[in-house]
Amino acid sequence: MEQNIIATQSLELFPLFKIFIAQNFSQFLSWVYIAIISPILLPLVLYFVSYIKSLLDMHIFNAAKKSLKEIVKETVIESEQTILTDLKEAKKDEVITNDEYKSIFDKTLSKVLINLPSFEKDILSKRIPNLESYISSLIEAQIYQMKHTPEALKTE
Repeated sequence: MEQNIIATQSLELFPLFKIFIAQNFSQFLSWVYIAIISPILLPLVLYFVSYIKSLLDMHIFNAAKKSLKEIVKETVIESEQTILTDLKEAKKDEVITNDEYKSIFDKTLSKVLINLPSFEKDILSKRIPNLESYISSLIEAQIYQMKHTPEALKTE
């Protein structure tokens, strides 16, 4: 008997619930949004935004790195054509000492640091812990490439 009373009461409440939903549908939708959709949608939106931000950061970093490589290439070629040639002409035996090479290397490094825009320097230094040694290795790689491939002297 008790089960029939509970079943009858729940059946009586169902039409009341339908009437409540029909009368306050906008409020019902806001409750559904707050209770169900919001907890699911918010993390998805945050993930999407962080994913887009990481893609943009990587794109900006790669562009700055490409610009740095071009600056290094142009500066090394310029140093090779001006400083090294002048030094060889000034010396009668055309033999350059290690100290003179070190001096030319330091001048080239300082020129690269001067020619590198400050915003690119900031972007690169955030991801590369020791930017100056990274630039030094790029200069060394460019010098090696110039020694071993004559096509490296061509500028685009």
